[in-house]
Amino acid sequence: QHLTQRCFGQSPIYRLLDERGPDHDKYFLVSASVDGQDYSPAWGSTKKAAEQLAACNAIVELSGQELDALDPE
Repeated sequence: QHLTQRCFGQSPIYRLLDERGPDHDKYFLVSASVDGQDYSPAWGSTKKAAEQLAACNAIVELSGQELDALDPE
């Protein structure tokens, strides 16, 4: 959240895409969206865990984009 607030002036938006399993053992699929860009979703055994993993996916993808922009080739 700190990264997106610093770079984009806003917090990520998390979207619940899917949930599976019985009520006592659910898994959640969540994606993070920053500045209108959706990033790779992640599964977690809680919504919070899925959000944290989706945030990690966004950071990795944002880092890759930033590195590509710096690469002259």
